[in-house]
Amino acid sequence: MLKMRINQLGSSLLELMIAMSLGVSALTAFSAFIGFGLGMDANLLTSSRLNEEFTVVSHLMARDIARAGYNGHASLQITAPVAAAHPFANSLLVGRYSDEIAQSCILFAYDRNANGVLDTQNSNENYGYRLRDKAIEMRMAGAGCDEGGWHDLTDPNVVEVTRLYFTINPLALGERVLTQIEINIIANLKNQPEVSRQSTLKFTVNNHAQ
Repeated sequence: MLKMRINQLGSSLLELMIAMSLGVSALTAFSAFIGFGLGMDANLLTSSRLNEEFTVVSHLMARDIARAGYNGHASLQITAPVAAAHPFANSLLVGRYSDEIAQSCILFAYDRNANGVLDTQNSNENYGYRLRDKAIEMRMAGAGCDEGGWHDLTDPNVVEVTRLYFTINPLALGERVLTQIEINIIANLKNQPEVSRQSTLKFTVNNHAQ
């Protein structure tokens, strides 16, 4: 009777050890899976941050530049062409900030408040975008491409913009020759340079004829 009890006890202990071993293996595998999942989530979050900033900024620039040359009193060009002035004409120019590549800055103007006057005081209607120190900046107070006083649109501590290139091309539509803008952008995450994105946008500036 005693011998049988010892055998039963030994069998139970062996089963317990096997169960513990299987449990540890399962826990290790589960932990590795969780770690992999967290790593995937982190990569998705960082990629999403790049995609979001890249998309928002590029489309913001395109929509804004497409307004170049707009004049709220444009009808006067037809009814009284001699008397009417067009202060927003020929405002679309490309340039660069010092030490940046050519055509990495664009300047333009449009009549935001539709009063027919190029305002240069409280609400300056001279606009622009440029590349400087791996950030896209927005023009403030009518500053030139090579001047200070611009404001960052992208955060270079998170996203590095390595290329911003503007091309201005004529676009013939029947008897009219409009202006087509092409924006080429390349950017990457600062802490993960291998996570990068490149895009080219093309659009027409309807209020700016060549």
